Order: sequence, then C-alpha cells, then structure tokens
Amino acid sequence: MLALAFDTATDVTTTALVEDGVVIGERVGVARSLLEDVDALLDGAVRAKTSIDALVVGTGPGSFTSTRIGLAVARGLGLSLGIPGAGVSTLSALAAREPGIFPVIDARRREDVRFPRRPGRSA
Repeated sequence: MLALAFDTATDVTTTALVEDGVVIGERVGVARSLLEDVDALLDGAVRAKTSIDALVVGTGPGSFTSTRIGLAVARGLGLSLGIPGAGVSTLSALAAREPGIFPVIDARRREDVRFPRRPGRSA
C-alpha cells in the first residue's frame, strides 16, 4: 500500500510517501509548495499519482490558513483519485516519534508570555 502523508499546520510543511510502512521519500517545504513537493516525491520514487492508495493529512492545531491548504489539497486529491483519506492530529503525529515526547507548537496568538515574579525578587 502506498500512502501519501503531509502536514501543513506549522511553518514547516512535511510531505512523505510511505509504502508498506517504510518511508520511501520525504520533503520539507512550505504550504504553498505542497503540490510541487508531492510531484517531486512521486517523480523521485518513480510512482504515478494513480498508484497512491491512501492519504494522511495533519489536522492541526496550527496556522489556520496553512492547515486549510493541507486539508483542501487532501480533499481534492482524494476526490480526483478516488482514494480514502484520514486526518491525524499534528501534535499526536509529533508525539508518536518517541515515547515520552511532549510536542509544543506556537499557538500564534501574539501573546507575550511572561512568568509572574515571586514577591521579594527583583527582575
């Protein structure tokens, strides 16, 4: 089974081709170059787009616009190729890399987080 997986929720877009559980190609870029990355992966792996059996797409949390790009591309590819897709939480995907990992990503709320000072301490 050949799966195309990508996540556009953060500043770094990741794209991978996975065949029978083995990563056969991966690229790192930005959301606006997602389709170029997919095309380059397929060319590099000498696979046709019609050979993709399934899609996996990151669902965030993350940048609304970038996540929306990824979901729209997944929806379009799924419909045009007639293949199923599945959404995976970006945080769950990052945490799955190694037990005990707790991923943290910028919520992009433009808040300046400062820890409160304890009484009697100077800055």
